[in-house]
Amino acid sequence: MNQYLIFSIGFLSQILFSARLLVQWISSEKAGRVLSPLLFWQFSILASFLMMIYGILRNDLAIIFGQSVTYGVYIRNLHFQGFWSKIPRPVRIAAILFPLLAII
Repeated sequence: MNQYLIFSIGFLSQILFSARLLVQWISSEKAGRVLSPLLFWQFSILASFLMMIYGILRNDLAIIFGQSVTYGVYIRNLHFQGFWSKIPRPVRIAAILFPLLAII
């Protein structure tokens, strides 16, 4: 696969990880207290998914395993925010199975 495409996926993932921090920072500053808005967790899981794709393409088990651990935290927090149940069931099942398949 084209190395530029692989690096672009990794770079996009890092941009999303940075964007989530900006979202949290701005919303927390506006509220005057620490918040973790829904968009923070949505960016987190998308960035983690892309980083696992990057890890697969680079054959880097450390990236895949590390992202798989935090991926579960993101799913849990999306559930607590009430968003996880709004996602269609087949997508949720695929999202849960993806890290396991990526490690295998």
